Amino acid sequence: MTVQTLAIVVLLVSFFVMIFLRFPIAYAVGLSSVLCLMVQGQALTDVCRLMVKGISSFSLMAVPFFITMGVLMGSGGISEKLIALADACVGWMRGGMAMVNIVASYFFGGISGSASADTASIGSIMIPMMVDQGYDADFSTAVTITSSCEGLLVPPSHNMVIYATTAGGISVGSLFLAGYLPGALLAIVLMIGSYIISVKENYPKGSPFTIKGFIKQLGTSIWALAAVVIVVFGVVGGVFTATESAAIAVIYSLLVSVFVYKGLDWKGVWHALDECVNTLSIVLILLTACVAVKAFFLKAPEQKVDELPSQPSSTGDPQLSEEEQAAQEALRSHLERKGGFYTILVSGSDDGNGNSDTNILVAVDTVNGYVYGVSIPRDSKAVWDGKSHKINAAFGKGGMTKLAEVVSDQLGIPVDYTVSVDLTGFEALVEAIGGVNFDVPINMDYDDPIQNLSIHFKKGVQYLNGADAMRVVRFRHNNDGTGYGSEDLGRMQTQQKFLKAVAKKMLTASNILTKIDDYAKIFNQYVDTDLSVGNLVWLGTEVLKMGVDKIDFSTLPNEWRSPYIYLIPDETLTLVNTYLNPYVEDRTAEDLHLPS
Repeated sequence: MTVQTLAIVVLLVSFFVMIFLRFPIAYAVGLSSVLCLMVQGQALTDVCRLMVKGISSFSLMAVPFFITMGVLMGSGGISEKLIALADACVGWMRGGMAMVNIVASYFFGGISGSASADTASIGSIMIPMMVDQGYDADFSTAVTITSSCEGLLVPPSHNMVIYATTAGGISVGSLFLAGYLPGALLAIVLMIGSYIISVKENYPKGSPFTIKGFIKQLGTSIWALAAVVIVVFGVVGGVFTATESAAIAVIYSLLVSVFVYKGLDWKGVWHALDECVNTLSIVLILLTACVAVKAFFLKAPEQKVDELPSQPSSTGDPQLSEEEQAAQEALRSHLERKGGFYTILVSGSDDGNGNSDTNILVAVDTVNGYVYGVSIPRDSKAVWDGKSHKINAAFGKGGMTKLAEVVSDQLGIPVDYTVSVDLTGFEALVEAIGGVNFDVPINMDYDDPIQNLSIHFKKGVQYLNGADAMRVVRFRHNNDGTGYGSEDLGRMQTQQKFLKAVAKKMLTASNILTKIDDYAKIFNQYVDTDLSVGNLVWLGTEVLKMGVDKIDFSTLPNEWRSPYIYLIPDETLTLVNTYLNPYVEDRTAEDLHLPS
C-alpha cells in the first residue's frame, strides 16, 4: 500500500469513526484531514500553514459577512416581515401556510444566503404557527427543512462565493444570476408537492388575496428586500466586489434592524454577533481543512530547471572577466522560465513496430489560459549517434526519455513531462464518453487483410464509436492511392480535429460528474507518465477553467524530401516562440538544431 493510499484510508476511516462517536461534523472533518496530512509526512506546523494560507483570501471574507448579515436580519424582525409578505402573496391557497413557508424561505434565502439561518429564523416562527392551525408537526418541519435549501441557490449564497474562490476563474456575479431560476424552480416544485399533500389532508386556506394587502406588506418589507438589490445588483453591475457588497450589506442590515424595524437593541446586536462566532467557527474549520487537503493532493507540476551559472556577487567574480560575467548574465536571462508554463510530450503507437506513431508536444500556459498542441511528423529527420533516423524511431531506441531528448534538442526548449499512450486506451476513452459526432474530411476506403483492418467511411458528419474512431484516425490513404494527398500530414490534421472534438465532449459537466471513475480506470490501464496524480488533477482543473475553446492544435511547418520530412527553420522558430516557448526570452535560430 502506497503512502497516498494509506493517507486516504486514514482520512475516511477516522472521519467515519468520529461521526460514529458523535463528534461535531466540523471537528470530524478537521481532525481527519489533519491525520491524513500527518500520514503523508507533513509536520503540524506545515498543516497549520496550509490551513491559514487557504483562507487568507479577500474573496472568502464575503462568507463571514453574509453569515453576519443573515443573523442580524433574522434577529431583527426581518423574518416576520418576509413571512407577512409571503402570506399576502400565496397564503390564500389550500395549505397556504406551507406555501408561505416556501416563499418566505425564497425571500430570506435571497437575504441571508444560508440554509441554516433560514431554518432558524423562518422555522422558529412558521413551525409553531402551522401546528397551531392544524398542520401535522412532521409535515411542518419537513416543509421548513426542504424549503431552507433555497438559501443555497438564491443569491447571495455564501456557497457560491466559496465555490468561485476555490475553483478560480469564475465570476461570483454570474453565479448569483444563475441561482435565481433553479431556486425558483425548487420553490415551485415544493409548492406543488405541498399543495397535493394539503388537498389530501384537507389543510386550511388562508385569507383571500387582495391587491391592497399585498401592496401594504410590500411597502413594509421593502427595506428587507433592498438588501438583495445592494448585494446582487451591486456585484453583477460591477459597482463593487462580492466582499465589498457583503460588508455594505452587514452595515445596512444593522441599521435596518436597529433603527427601521427596531427588532434589535444594542444588547441584542452583541448577542447576534456572539451567535455569528459559533456559526463562523464551524464554517472556517470546514474551509481550512478542505483547502489544506486540496493544497496537498493537488500540486502544480514542477518545471524542468536548466543548470544556470551561479549568481555573481555584488562585487562580481574576480575569476571571470567582465565579458565572461556579462555572458553568464545573458545566459541566465535567456534561460529564465515563465511561471505556470509547462511542456508535455504525448506519444502513442498503433503499428506494433516499437516506434511512436503519433507525437504531439503540448504547451499548457496556466497564466494566459491556453493549451496548444503541435503535431510532430513521425517521418521528421532526426540525428543521433552520428546517423540519420526518422524521429519516431527515437521511441523505439530509448522510449519516451530518448524521444523527449531529441524533440527538446531540435526545438531548443525543454520537455517537462512525457505521456505515453497505448492507443487502445484512446478507443476505450471514446467509448466511455459515448462516442463522438465527427466531420470525416474525405471518403475513406481501405482494406488491409494482413492487419485485419477495414476502413470505410463517407465524407461528412457522422457518429463514431471507439472502434470507428480508431479507424478514422489511423487512415492514411485509400487502396487506389487516393486520400489526403499528403498521407501523414493529412492524418495528423484529422487527429488534431478529432482530439479537440473528444476534449469538448469529455469536459462537459455531465461527463465530468458521471465518468470520472471510467477516466481513472482508462488512465491506469493505458497511460504511462511521469506526472503524478495530483499533478494531473491540478492540470485538469486548470484546463477546465480555460474551457475547450482555449485548446488548439497545429503541425510543425515542414516540407517533404524523400525519405524524410524536414522542418522549416524560420517558420518553426516563429511557432515555437508564439505557442511553445516556456522561457521569458524568445528563442533564437541558434537554439534550434534542425537537421538539414
